[in-house]
Amino acid sequence: MNIYIKTFNRPFYLDRCLASLKQHALNRGEIRVMDDGTLDRYRRRLAERHPDVVFLRSNADDEKFALLKQQRFDEIRQRYDDPAAFWVRVARAEPDDYLMVMEDDTWLVEAIDLAHVGSVLKRSNAALLRLHWHMLTTGRERVYYQEPLAPDLTIDFFMPDFRVNPETKAVNIYDLFMIWQSSMAVYRRDFYIHCQDKVDHYMNENWQVKRAAEWMMSFPKDSRPRFAKTSRAVVHQGWIVPARSEPSYYQVGLIQHLYMECLNEAWYDGRLDPAASLPLDFSEDYIVGLLRRDLDDAAVQQWRKWRDDYVKQQAFPYAWFH
Repeated sequence: MNIYIKTFNRPFYLDRCLASLKQHALNRGEIRVMDDGTLDRYRRRLAERHPDVVFLRSNADDEKFALLKQQRFDEIRQRYDDPAAFWVRVARAEPDDYLMVMEDDTWLVEAIDLAHVGSVLKRSNAALLRLHWHMLTTGRERVYYQEPLAPDLTIDFFMPDFRVNPETKAVNIYDLFMIWQSSMAVYRRDFYIHCQDKVDHYMNENWQVKRAAEWMMSFPKDSRPRFAKTSRAVVHQGWIVPARSEPSYYQVGLIQHLYMECLNEAWYDGRLDPAASLPLDFSEDYIVGLLRRDLDDAAVQQWRKWRDDYVKQQAFPYAWFH
C-alpha cells in the first residue's frame, strides 16, 4: 500500500511525518509527497534527507508562498489549482485498491502492518479505516466486529450512529464525519476520489461528507461498504502553524507566513529538531524559543493567543497535545 502526504511549505513538520512513516509503517509501498508549493530549497533538503521518498508536484511554485506573504489570496485561487483537484489526479493514478493519506503535520506513533491492513480491508469490503479520532464523532461509533492488528490493537468495524431530525428527516451533517475524514486514514481508492472530486474548495468539508453519504447510499443496503477505525489513535496531529492560505488568519492578527518562515528556517539551519517532544506535538515553550529569535514579543504573543483560542474552540480531547 502506498502512502500519500499532503503538504504546503511546512518542511519542519513534513520531515517529522516522513521519519515516522519510515519507522512505523511496515510492509508499505512507496511514500509519496503531494507537494502543493514547498519552496524549492526546502524540497531539495528534504530529498537529501529522504532519498527514498517520491515527490509529486502540483502546478504551484515558489510564487505561491510569495503571494501568501502579500496576502493576495484571490490571485492564489486564480493562478493555482485547488489542492483537492491535485489530490484527485494523484489518486486516479494509484494502481492499488487502497491508499493511506496523511497531512504533513501528522505522524504515525506506533507500528502498523499496511500489507495486513490492506488485506483485512479488501476482504471486509471496507471503504475507510480511520487512524485518528475526529473531534465530532469520538466515542459515538457502535463497534460490532474487531479484527486483530497487533497484540493489543484492533481494527474496529462500526455502525455509524446518525442522529436524524424528526421533522426534516435529515441526518445531522456532523455525524457524517464518522464515515469521512480528509486524511489520517486508509481509503478505498474509489471512495476517496468520489468524496474529493469536483469540490469547489478543499476546505469545503460539508461537500465531502455529503459525497461520502451519497456514495455509501448508492449501494444496496445488504452490500454497502464497511467503515472502521483502529481501537486507539495511531496517528497524532500537530497545531503549531496553519498551512491553509486563508485571509481569516491575518484578520485576527496571525501573520501566517512569518511563523512559517521562522520555523522553516530554523529547521533548514538545524536549530529545529523534527523529533523534539515526540510522540507529542512540539511543546509551546520549544516553539516560543525559536520564534523569539526572529520575531518581536507582540508577534509571539499573537501566536500564543491563536493557538490557545484554536485549541479551546476545537475542544481537542487529545493526550498528545501540550
